[in-house]
Amino acid sequence: MKPITKAIIPVAGLGTRFYPATKVIAKEMLPVYDTPVIELIAREAVAAGITDIIFVISPAKQAIHQHFTPDPELEALLELRGKTEALGRIRAITDMARFHFRTQDVPLGDGHAILMARDLVEEDESVLVLFGDDLVDNVAGPNAAEQLLARHAETGASAILLTEVEREHTHMYGIVAMDDSGKISHIVEKPAPAAAPSCTAIVGKFVLTPTVWRNLMAEETPHLKQEVRLVDALTKSLTQEAVQGVVAEGIRFDTGDKQGFLAATMHWAGKVG
Repeated sequence: MKPITKAIIPVAGLGTRFYPATKVIAKEMLPVYDTPVIELIAREAVAAGITDIIFVISPAKQAIHQHFTPDPELEALLELRGKTEALGRIRAITDMARFHFRTQDVPLGDGHAILMARDLVEEDESVLVLFGDDLVDNVAGPNAAEQLLARHAETGASAILLTEVEREHTHMYGIVAMDDSGKISHIVEKPAPAAAPSCTAIVGKFVLTPTVWRNLMAEETPHLKQEVRLVDALTKSLTQEAVQGVVAEGIRFDTGDKQGFLAATMHWAGKVG
């Protein structure tokens, strides 16, 4: 089994929950204390051993491209002015991995966004997928990406990061049922509390095997007439191979939500100060 070295980070969404602030600024570029959300997620991937990161962006999110691309003029100016600390921080961002960019011109679902990176993924290759809203801080141990990759290395299966939520919130998440070994038996998308099979919810971090990739591609329709959804491909994969659930160790923050973003900012500020 090949080690996983590639991560896909789909960040092509509109960020409407943060309008008007994100009408011009990519939501993922908003800083958690002093670091953009997207950089924290990229660091998570790199700390887990990822060497190549593929960002899937919309045409309006060129700021993400610029953030991870060297800027020789800026670097020369910082060097001229003796701003060595700032220069080191800028270079550390652009040097942490090999970055690739693909553009999703039309918002046709999260699965379609992932497929934008297909030309960079081999047919027999598993990949890490980290969406742009979820941060997990596990101070005492492995980060969320490392937790997923460890389960994949152990089982060879696709893996989904999970968290426990209040039953009254199940309608906001994909909810799973799984056995004591972590094998997921089914996924219910945003069930009413009374219909939820559990209170174990999907977080936006995954390891996807080639089986899931094939199912994603099978969801595409001629002329792109409907959305391609990752949950549909995962649900189909449940009947073809084991899919593992990994309950996240650490504190999880939903930075796509205003209160979650504020909580993450206060948490990271406390770590620094």
